[in-house]
Amino acid sequence: MENPENPLSVIPDVAVQELLFTDAGPDVSVRAVGARLLVNEPWTEHGNTVVDPCGLKIPPGTSVMIQADNIILSAGTIGSTRILLNTAKTQPAVRNDRIGKGLIMHPSFPLIGVFADRINLLEGLDSATFLEAFGVTPGFIFETMAGLPAYGAVLIPGSGMDVYNQITKFNNSAGFGVMLVDTPSDSNTVELDGTGKVVLNYTLSEPDKRRFAVGVGTAIRMMFLAGATKVLIPTNENVLGQEGFDPMVGVALTSIDQADLVEKNLKFLPNRTLLTSAHLQATNKMGKSPTSSVASTNQRIWNCVTGGEIPNLYLMDSSMFPTSVGANPMQSLYSFAKIFSERLLKGMDAPAPLSFHSVQTDKAARGPAPRRAAGPMNETKFPQTGHDPR
Repeated sequence: MENPENPLSVIPDVAVQELLFTDAGPDVSVRAVGARLLVNEPWTEHGNTVVDPCGLKIPPGTSVMIQADNIILSAGTIGSTRILLNTAKTQPAVRNDRIGKGLIMHPSFPLIGVFADRINLLEGLDSATFLEAFGVTPGFIFETMAGLPAYGAVLIPGSGMDVYNQITKFNNSAGFGVMLVDTPSDSNTVELDGTGKVVLNYTLSEPDKRRFAVGVGTAIRMMFLAGATKVLIPTNENVLGQEGFDPMVGVALTSIDQADLVEKNLKFLPNRTLLTSAHLQATNKMGKSPTSSVASTNQRIWNCVTGGEIPNLYLMDSSMFPTSVGANPMQSLYSFAKIFSERLLKGMDAPAPLSFHSVQTDKAARGPAPRRAAGPMNETKFPQTGHDPR
């Protein structure tokens, strides 16, 4: 930002509406030349924001055009999809039927365990780690999580008195969640309605529900084995198969054997079971052609008229994943962003030099043993250029 010759500018309180392009040439190719922005009212409710830091003095409600040599879509699974769908209304090159298809949400099912000992979730770390032991098969992971009493109250089933009686035991409570590695489906989408507002369509498939129920049953057993005297799950379905069941009366699990009943009876009924989601991804997938994907493996948006790439329009966010990454996506995004930025600076289409450095470890390697050069048994040396021998 302080570089006078090439400063980085951050322009808050604007929303990208659509991308702008050159007219199609003789070969019907196009280039992106900029974007149309809408200036919004600044968010000053809490008095902690810097209004108009660049001194542009553009009134809210003004439509502004901004030009650029290269454009990188990085507005996330919802934002980038909205921009592409808006642009496709007037630009045939990006009118791709794959935009917004195959939404992944990583739905999560939180649990609360009530213990005899004081825990106090307000001390120590909040959500920090995950356990990936079940990530590949059968396709769910367990994540540590914590929250304020207000969040816990949302998860407790039953009447207001049921919630009160449980939330007063907050200091004796602990929680974690089951996160499903959900299956892509074209019926799960990010779309625009008739007014241009974003609409998310998402339904769990029956196989995903069955896998999810196995994960919930396993999590309940884990909570009891950790010493919980009671387990609360955010559902008012009749998971215990009770006669005369009243969904307005909260049901707490008091025995590890009840996990079998929950695993059998939990159907994930709409408005009866609460799920959370924070890892939206995969609506503008990378692939090898515009018939199966929105972006190429070079992270360029496909030109659906020519079948080639739009040379200067890139995608760099969670929407480009072809499918679920199977865990919190931040580390994957950091890695992709670092590789992408280096390639963009050095030439996206130039082959990258391969370089492998010495790896030293005291732990046994996973998978097939690598080809070892001479040297200590715990050291593997690869040539500075060439292919990984593994």
